[in-house]
Amino acid sequence: FSHFVLNDRCNIIRSISTVFLVGGVVLIFQPYKFVMLDSFEEDIGGYFMAIGALVLSALGSVFTKKISSNLSKQMIAFILGIAITIVGFFSIPFQDPSIPLLPTDGLVWGIAVVVAILGVLQQFCIIGAISKGCPTKVTMVRALQIVFSFSIQILYFHEK
Repeated sequence: FSHFVLNDRCNIIRSISTVFLVGGVVLIFQPYKFVMLDSFEEDIGGYFMAIGALVLSALGSVFTKKISSNLSKQMIAFILGIAITIVGFFSIPFQDPSIPLLPTDGLVWGIAVVVAILGVLQQFCIIGAISKGCPTKVTMVRALQIVFSFSIQILYFHEK
């Protein structure tokens, strides 16, 4: 996307990095398990949502860079916050009824607040990084998120 919208040059290093990034995503995705899973139909929605998030994130990064010369990162974050609030409000009717709308446990409230703070800080850092640099470089650095997330998932939650 960055190549088409921002006329960003594509070179051999970026191409190799992209191949490794996609390879890492495929390894985490574990497509070989589809043959053995009985719950494939249940998981496919999550996979499509993840792929959609990937595409939307890439588009968002490119367009953030495009407008960063005309808008401050604070205003971009403010507009993003308003958009998240609107989407969150209108998604309430579609919530799973088996999960309570508001947390009932203090620990869950605490974790929810931590997730919110981390999300806001992450978005602000991403907006700042994209406004200073190239979206493809920021995305390649963010690709380390795969390694960190996988490590935390294994070490902290004991999941594979």
